[in-house]
Amino acid sequence: MVRTAGIVKDDFRGECIMRLRQYSLEFMLLVLGGVLTSCNDGAKFYGQTGEPALLSHAEETLSPPPSDNLQENTSEEVGKGIGEVSDLPGSVGTDQTKGGELPTPMADPLATLPKVPTTAVFERSFLAGEMVSQVSIVDSLTSEVSEAITLKGIYDDASQTYIVPDTPTQLNTFTQGHGGEKKIVEYTAKEAGLLDILVVVDNSSSMSEEQAKLAPQLEPLLSYIDQTNWRIGFIKTEHVDNSCLHAIIEKGTDRSVLAANFRSAVNVGTKLGTEEEGIRQAHLALTCTQTPWLRTGSSLAILIVSDEDNCTNGLGCPSSPWKSEEPFIEFLKTIREVGETARVYGLYWQPEKKGQGKSCATGNAQANIYQRLVKETKGTDGSICAESYDDILRAISLDMKQIIRTQFPLASVPNAGTVKVLVDNKVLPSSKFSTSGSIVEIEKDQNIKTDAIIKIEYEVGGTPLKKDFTLASGSYKIRENELEVFVNDVLQHSSQYKIKGDTISFMTPPPDYAKIQVKYKRDEPKEKKYTISKDVKKKDCKLLINNREAVKGIDYLCDEKTSEAIVLADIKDKDEIKFLYKAFRGKKLKYQVNVKSKDYETAKNTLTVVDAKTGDPVNVLLEDESVVISENDFLEEREILVKYKTDLDIFKIDISGQDVMEDSIKVTGVSTDCKEDDVTVSATEIILKCAAQQDEKIMISYQILKEIHYSYLFDLMENIENHSVSVFINGEETKDFLIKKNNVILAPEANLEASDKILIKVKIKD
Repeated sequence: MVRTAGIVKDDFRGECIMRLRQYSLEFMLLVLGGVLTSCNDGAKFYGQTGEPALLSHAEETLSPPPSDNLQENTSEEVGKGIGEVSDLPGSVGTDQTKGGELPTPMADPLATLPKVPTTAVFERSFLAGEMVSQVSIVDSLTSEVSEAITLKGIYDDASQTYIVPDTPTQLNTFTQGHGGEKKIVEYTAKEAGLLDILVVVDNSSSMSEEQAKLAPQLEPLLSYIDQTNWRIGFIKTEHVDNSCLHAIIEKGTDRSVLAANFRSAVNVGTKLGTEEEGIRQAHLALTCTQTPWLRTGSSLAILIVSDEDNCTNGLGCPSSPWKSEEPFIEFLKTIREVGETARVYGLYWQPEKKGQGKSCATGNAQANIYQRLVKETKGTDGSICAESYDDILRAISLDMKQIIRTQFPLASVPNAGTVKVLVDNKVLPSSKFSTSGSIVEIEKDQNIKTDAIIKIEYEVGGTPLKKDFTLASGSYKIRENELEVFVNDVLQHSSQYKIKGDTISFMTPPPDYAKIQVKYKRDEPKEKKYTISKDVKKKDCKLLINNREAVKGIDYLCDEKTSEAIVLADIKDKDEIKFLYKAFRGKKLKYQVNVKSKDYETAKNTLTVVDAKTGDPVNVLLEDESVVISENDFLEEREILVKYKTDLDIFKIDISGQDVMEDSIKVTGVSTDCKEDDVTVSATEIILKCAAQQDEKIMISYQILKEIHYSYLFDLMENIENHSVSVFINGEETKDFLIKKNNVILAPEANLEASDKILIKVKIKD
């Protein structure tokens, strides 16, 4: 039986040997001569790792996290050391497939699943203070102290929470058919006709006076056609690529606005060196796709305003296909009946009769080509040099009235054979009018008076009533239990319809014009793959679904190589998915040993550090009361022995300047007869009153409370201040903190104690 200072039970040794053999530490047992402490010794800190997670810790030397997630570590499981807790994280970087871990490499069966946005909450928890385990093995013969240390990475208890989003609700809206709608529209005869007018304005350098004279003349131009359905488009004689009309005005606009817009459209300015290509520009305006304005079935009037001829003097654009009037007349024949429904008008220097002198003082060239175009289309013209354009424009307006057809537009295309025309309430024979699209035209020979009332009756629409309505196609089945069907905003009972595939079938067709709405969701797969941390120990990865622990390998998988977790269990809308894991923060390189300043030189000169398993030397530095492991010698979970001699009494352990947790002190010997009363503790020493036999090794273990921290680095993401941050102390939320460069800094007024539990939550804002 092993006797201790009243702490270790009689049957403890066998239990611990079995547990240590499980982790291949037979060599350690031999080195220590079979002297063991409790298998569950150590600080219960950060999920029982016994390690802090603060990069700002003044007493630790940390290396930055390796970029390959510690892949340089061995894949073999490393055992647990004396004085260490029983549930330390396992090794990282392993490719072994155990307990639901992913094999390497692994095919991704979920790669084609849609990405669904989630609400994420990240958490980290830790104690305010740091508990450090101290283990010393002293040799009563040689005064040599051996301290067992397990090299560790720094890990936080961390979690990420996701709320599974609702499957989007789809809404499909339909309109039931009907038997047709009867419509009636009335006009006066003088409102008949669709007239499209194109004004081609010369914008060369000599036209400022003429533009100013024409600008206020809208009323004379409309004097005989004002009641008809007219529209005026404007284009310049200067050709610019990809440029069509520069303005459009039409009936129905406020009269003062129309007048102002007409002035602006005519006063287009002048430009030196501009080639007047009136015919080319007229063709461009009538074929313009950028600003389509010419209405189907309308009468067409083209007014050319220029102080020169086409192509300046008729010779200025010899290579242009539009240098003369003939091509343009042929073009007009393809869209209208020339002379009957399409005419050209002109304000220009009218060519003089033979033997007469110059008759247009402000003209620069006689418009021979323009005038031939006007005559060929049966139009009329006037002099650009006239003192007033009022009479000329009135004559042109009167001539335009002659080409207006007796047309009346309908609001929509009528059903075939339903149009009925009445003139002063007398039915007009169907042979005396025609319907083209939404335009009704009465034959000219009817001699209708200008004040006659034209009434047109017709029907539109009319589609078959339907019982079946097909929803928008989708790859996934519709959830019938969440299907809602509305007719005219009234929810329908499921007995009134049935669903098969994507088709809703009503038992009785909904009424005419009924609005039918169908709300539904599809069984779309939920997001199964989650990136849970840049560095995660898959051994410690756990999953909670709605706060119930899931089974690894059945309900989920974790892969530290990709830092991903895959949910295998079925999840539903609004389920809470929470991952618990150990997040790697860096390598711990500095470890406290029991060397005091008065014994420092002896310890330094006799210091040796070896691998506990192989006996290989380990490179360290002795700094004050700690050893610092070299970066190259660090291997997580590696067991090392720190050995040194002491000039001090081996039965007196100097603890001056340390906050030792008195109830954590354990003393174990092989054959000593130490009792509880033989161990005394003061502020500076642990004293053993019982003496060890020669060659006997005694192990003393205890825990030291180190400094309390008020600043905590939260490095799961950048700029946490952009998100919602909450801080809790022992479960109670505090607002007394600030954030600076991802450090959460508590106010000194918090008066933290070492055992206070700090929880930081960061909720990602959408």
